[in-house]
Amino acid sequence: MSGAASATTPPLAAQVQALLQAPELRYDPSSLTLLCQYTEEQVAKNTYDQEACLAVLKLYLLYPQCFSVDLARKILVKGIMNLPNEDCAVFVGMLQQQPGKKDWKKVQEAIHLWELLEKCRFKQVWEFLKEPAMADVVSTPGLVDSIRRFVCDVVSLTYSALSLADLCAFLNVVPGTSEAERLLKNLGWTVEEVFVPAKEAARSRETVKVVRVVGSASLAAAALKEGEERNRNRDGKPGAAGQALAVRKTVEKYMMPENLKVCMATLLK
Repeated sequence: MSGAASATTPPLAAQVQALLQAPELRYDPSSLTLLCQYTEEQVAKNTYDQEACLAVLKLYLLYPQCFSVDLARKILVKGIMNLPNEDCAVFVGMLQQQPGKKDWKKVQEAIHLWELLEKCRFKQVWEFLKEPAMADVVSTPGLVDSIRRFVCDVVSLTYSALSLADLCAFLNVVPGTSEAERLLKNLGWTVEEVFVPAKEAARSRETVKVVRVVGSASLAAAALKEGEERNRNRDGKPGAAGQALAVRKTVEKYMMPENLKVCMATLLK
């Protein structure tokens, strides 16, 4: 009997959708049990449900005694993985309204990672992820691929060419390795050797490997995603056109506190 009962139990996603459509349940603190289980499933399966994540944070604001630092950190990471869309900015704005802020360090660390990415400090991002306190974040399924996809979006908007060494540092890969070659192949970017004049007369010319960035950000995002999907089948990622538009906004203007207030006002309408 128990096997038959479990076979008819709807998936967590379906249960959560039904919950979110019922106001009497959506704002009931007891709903956090199901919503938190669903958040853990999103982390484990590398899926993403923005509405469910927002529902958790809203309940945390309504019932501060139910707040979980660990789950809030995981929701921020899911928002980071959805860059360049601005979901994480909204999550940060909501969390900054959270009363008490007890044991806030884990939340601050996730916010710091988001800020580094928003400011395109990619080398610092990888150094920060090497810290022991970030071990749980860097092990999140899909995180590294999501960050690399965002980096490639920004690079395609910013550069026509850059050194192979710099690109590999931005992506946290070693030049000449199979991983670096796979990424370049997926992107369709080419590597050329460029001769640099010697600074001193007695020295010979140096050769520098340069990556030619071809195509728009949307094409880069689509190519990288397609290459990743050939290696593993994943869904839940935003379209390439939306990625390109949001990346441009990220590059041109860093999200300021006043913008977060606008996001909050829009969200709570």
